[in-house]
Amino acid sequence: MTEFFKAVAQHQEPKKNTYYITVLDNSILYAGTEEKANAIEITSDQYRMIIIAGMENLVFSDGRITNKKYENKKIIEKELRKSRSEGYVLLEDNPFWIVQENKQGELYQWQTQSE
Repeated sequence: MTEFFKAVAQHQEPKKNTYYITVLDNSILYAGTEEKANAIEITSDQYRMIIIAGMENLVFSDGRITNKKYENKKIIEKELRKSRSEGYVLLEDNPFWIVQENKQGELYQWQTQSE
C-alpha cells in the first residue's frame, strides 16, 4: 500500500496545451501550438472556435475574436426582353435556340435587370 501512496505523490498533472495566434491588421494569420514572434495566447475554446469556423472568417479586434462582417450583395441576373432595334430571332420562343442575329421581326435581347 505504501507504493501506491508513493506513486500518487510522484504523479504529475498532464501538461495543458497552450495555443497561440498571430495577428496582422485584425486578421488571423496563424493558429497553433507554436509560439511565434508577436503571438497572442488564447484558450482551448477559442482555438477550437478558430479551427471550426476557419481563420479567414474571423477577425481579432479589441482583444476579442469575432466573426467578419459581410455585406449582402444583390445578385443581378440577366433576363430575356423584347427589343426593337437589335437582338436575336428565337425558334418557337425558345431562349436557347437562336435562329438569326440582328434581323427585323420579333427580336429578343439579353439584358440585366434594372433596379
